[in-house]
Amino acid sequence: MANPDADEQPIPVIASERCTGCKLCVEACPEGALAMQQMIAVVVHPLACTYAGYCERICPQQAISRPFQILWSPGKEQS
Repeated sequence: MANPDADEQPIPVIASERCTGCKLCVEACPEGALAMQQMIAVVVHPLACTYAGYCERICPQQAISRPFQILWSPGKEQS
C-alpha cells in the first residue's frame, strides 16, 4: 500500500475495552510498533508499523482492526 504522505499512513485501531492485556500482539509485531500501557496494547511507534496484520490476526479478543480507505482514480471507461 503506497502512501504519498507519511502523515496519512494507516495504523491499527485497538479497542481498549476489548483488550485483555495478553501481550500477544506486542510479541507478534515484527517492527516493535506496539507496547503495553497500563495493561492495554497501544501503537507507540506508528511510523514503524508496516500494516502487516500480525497483531490483528493473533488477537484472541479481536480488539485490533486495520481500517483502510479505497481511493478511486480516473481511468479508461469500459465499453
